[in-house]
Amino acid sequence: MTELLKISHTMTLAWRYGASWYFAEFIRALRDEQRLLGLRCPICRRVYLPPRPVCGNCHAELREWVEVKDSGTVRAFTIVHTPIIDPTTGQPRPTPYGMALIQLDGADTTLNHYLAENDPAKLQIGMRVQAVWRAERKGTLNDIAHFASISPIAERDAQAASSQASSSKLQSPISNLHSPISNPQSLFITAGVNLSFNYAAGKAASRFLIALRDEKKIFGARCPSCQRVLVPARSFCPRCFVDTSDWVEVGPNGTLGAFAATDNLAFALIRLDGADTALVHRVNVTNADELRIGLRVAPVFAETRRGHILDLAYFQPA
Repeated sequence: MTELLKISHTMTLAWRYGASWYFAEFIRALRDEQRLLGLRCPICRRVYLPPRPVCGNCHAELREWVEVKDSGTVRAFTIVHTPIIDPTTGQPRPTPYGMALIQLDGADTTLNHYLAENDPAKLQIGMRVQAVWRAERKGTLNDIAHFASISPIAERDAQAASSQASSSKLQSPISNLHSPISNPQSLFITAGVNLSFNYAAGKAASRFLIALRDEKKIFGARCPSCQRVLVPARSFCPRCFVDTSDWVEVGPNGTLGAFAATDNLAFALIRLDGADTALVHRVNVTNADELRIGLRVAPVFAETRRGHILDLAYFQPA
């Protein structure tokens, strides 16, 4: 019985994006001052959080910043049992975990965020929650780790302490912020994610890859109808739609059919000796001018092989 291969691979993706003026101001306050800022509509007086440049009801431009509390009310919630990839870590988020639409005190819209509680019996619409901030903040909504439930007594005590510590009132305009329209500032955010996954090869692909790994040999599968030898090996002929039967060793040398090259690396369609289809692979050259259609090439196998197409490291002029 053919061993079925599972190949683990991690794809690292990095990106950089520029935040708009309103989101940049929101992120700066979140990261540097541990404050939540919204934008208020001059007509309907709705406070949007996260902020946005235009009121969805009045279509008016929003200019007035107001501070919103980091406590609020759960308007809807769900418990997630599927291990969805966390875009900030690239790893499946441990399940189960709670998520909620939270209307923060002073805001008229809801914020979607994580809950500390994941027992649905302990959650309810209308429950009061408080943000739990991270000690090290990077300028994302994950600077708030999650929202935790708060008892009426604890909330009353916290409100009393907050009132004594600050004379500022909820929804008072933030005077020390610049006008987002007249003095825009850019904020560029660098982020990334590591996506880990397992690729499960089928029976034909597994046999093809095992031969590369264990024997340093290249095999194709022959169609019993048209007699074509297919490389890489596949379980059925795409022309005749019948299962392939015989295994045929091909190559290892071949002929360059077409290529795209840089100074020291090319990707090419290579027709291996004895094959009727072309294999897409690397060709390693010191000078791209060496390449031409019809060039004979030979394979170079990797020293450490793990059942992967890159066990065949590259081809080079023969």
